[in-house]
Amino acid sequence: MLYMACFWYDLSIGLLANFACLAILVALSFWFSQIAARSLFDFFGVRSNRRLTVYYGIFPSGSVGVGESQEVWRFARLFQHRIPGLREGDSMLKTIFFDSVQVSGVPSPVGTQINLAQSIITLGSPLYTHASDIFEAKLENRVSIRDNTIHVPGTAAITDQTQAIIVKKCRDGLAYFYVAGITEEGTLSASRYLAENWKQMHKKYPNGQSFSCDFSILNRTK
Repeated sequence: MLYMACFWYDLSIGLLANFACLAILVALSFWFSQIAARSLFDFFGVRSNRRLTVYYGIFPSGSVGVGESQEVWRFARLFQHRIPGLREGDSMLKTIFFDSVQVSGVPSPVGTQINLAQSIITLGSPLYTHASDIFEAKLENRVSIRDNTIHVPGTAAITDQTQAIIVKKCRDGLAYFYVAGITEEGTLSASRYLAENWKQMHKKYPNGQSFSCDFSILNRTK
């Protein structure tokens, strides 16, 4: 009887110690990830409000743009952190991740409520994505895509379908991104460019600076 009591006591102490170590490791990992991710949070405007909504296009038939909808995970992955130092091998513990920002994907037909109280990324032209129409109307009316033509400040009208744009507007610590091409290929290329090159863009446009840039999509789509 005494032996069993000692066994269960030792087992409970061991389990509590393991859970305590895991909790400390998770807390430290989270803390260090927050420090490392400050530039990421600042660039995407999610430091105070840990929410980012990605709006994407929907066709008149009601079907969503499959390629654009799948871009949501690309941005979500930027804010996903693995807890380091856990057991190797086949342990389930080595696959534990936590999300530092809630990234949501929302199809955006006409009439969609667009929440400008948090940072957003809108993918595609207003022809398919209502959020892009709201961006043009309420955030930057000098930017537009109409009749297969891209209009962006400081650049002549763009009609070349191998071109795409990324526009960022900053306001009150939030960031609003307009990412689009004349074609779906252009939109996807611009989206991937933003996700993969945000560090370089942050260095070029620091401290909450708004910007617009256009570029050739050739050799950019992967």
